[in-house]
Amino acid sequence: MIHLWSELFSFANYGELLVLVRNSILAGAVLGLAGGLVGVFVMARDLPFAVHAISELSFAGGAAGLLFGIGVVEGSLVGSMARRPSDESDGMASVSKVARPKNCRRAACSRLS
Repeated sequence: MIHLWSELFSFANYGELLVLVRNSILAGAVLGLAGGLVGVFVMARDLPFAVHAISELSFAGGAAGLLFGIGVVEGSLVGSMARRPSDESDGMASVSKVARPKNCRRAACSRLS
């Protein structure tokens, strides 16, 4: 049992792990900066649900690309560019039309229609 434990957690190639940690921290910092910059524009244009939908489609496209053997990156790009046939098929649009009060005159209510 002790031999198996030392085989699983061997620190013989510790230098190779440090390169992975350094690259991971660098990638996290770059993604954090890019996400912060893009997030400002996403919130300013009031598009957080659209961004969420793009990430969901990108994940589904990547999974389909892996399934069909064309590559995860290519499938993710194709999936993120997928479009719906029409905006009327959006369930949230119909919910917001029903939920809007009739006497609402504020700017926030005009975004619901």
